[in-house]
Amino acid sequence: MNLRNSTRSLIFLICLIASANSIAQIKGDDGLTISGYVETYYSYDFNDPDNHFRPQFIYCYNRTNEVNVNLAMIKLSYSKKRGGGNLFWWGGK
Repeated sequence: MNLRNSTRSLIFLICLIASANSIAQIKGDDGLTISGYVETYYSYDFNDPDNHFRPQFIYCYNRTNEVNVNLAMIKLSYSKKRGGGNLFWWGGK
């Protein structure tokens, strides 16, 4: 196994571990809750295209040979006895 293949294997393993759904939540005594979620993926195309794009089909994972964020979210929630509110941001591909 040469250095290039071992590097790819290591990157694949790291991405596989990192792609496990991560959820975090912090709740304070003041009624403010902060929540977050991140979803990553790694795609490898054995054809090894020069521009690192796969053809469009029924999936949106068209970037290849790199780690990408599929979805990232953060939510601020405020709750008290007489009212509250939510503020939610998300982004991704």
